[in-house]
Amino acid sequence: MVTGFRVLWRALVHFWDESLLMIRANVVWFIVSLPLLVLTAFVCSLFFPPVEAESEMNYLPWIMAAFIVVMIPNPISVGVYAITNFVVNEETPDFSLFWRAIKLLWKKASLLYLIGAAVLGGLIFNTAFYMQVDTGILQAVAILWLYGILFWLSMQLYLLPMLVAAAIPPPPPLPIEDGWPLDETGRQRPRKEQPKAPEPEMLPLGTLYKRAAVLALANPLMSLVMLLGAFLALVLSSFALPVYPLLLMSFVALIGCRGLRALREKYYPLEAKGAPG
Repeated sequence: MVTGFRVLWRALVHFWDESLLMIRANVVWFIVSLPLLVLTAFVCSLFFPPVEAESEMNYLPWIMAAFIVVMIPNPISVGVYAITNFVVNEETPDFSLFWRAIKLLWKKASLLYLIGAAVLGGLIFNTAFYMQVDTGILQAVAILWLYGILFWLSMQLYLLPMLVAAAIPPPPPLPIEDGWPLDETGRQRPRKEQPKAPEPEMLPLGTLYKRAAVLALANPLMSLVMLLGAFLALVLSSFALPVYPLLLMSFVALIGCRGLRALREKYYPLEAKGAPG
């Protein structure tokens, strides 16, 4: 749990350090994602009761669509995740990385969006169905479906960070130097070789979901804290509307990428040795 709160804090620090880049990425994401948001809201409206002509507009499909577009990986958010993946590894990328990532990964991200939204919709439908049943035992089943929703959303936080980290890896960290070019005898000390850059890799969908499930199950408290941070940002955006087009997607992406880096440092400490803060 402490690691999860540390991830949220580091995400805030990264956003502050690269605020102009993060805001730019978020604004571009919001504008380009508008057609997807409208389409998702239309699909969501098909599953809500029809609104009478004299009543007020039903905002639930729009709220649900705004939630899904942020929490479920989609082709446009790939660009934001690619930039934030560099940022959490202490690199400031050129903004062209945003479009390069979308061009490279939009097909796979589209499948992730369709699968993620469909499964989330099914989980919500089952939860609502069992909560309306009068039988106490069946109502208890709704709790299991609620756990399923939390687990599924926790998995979504890891999917795009893993995808972009493998397909567009950031430069390797420079070796740590102590600042002294000469040894005790006055001879020139050999410089440490820079680590080789990792080879780009396109992870299959099955591998992505399997790894995300393992990470979410092996680190439940950390994943829940990360999910809580994303939820709080979403709630804040509902009261302060400019948060959504200016900050939200970049911050959620920073949470996911920073969380993946924290787990890399936990399971593969030798890879992270020598990496900056």
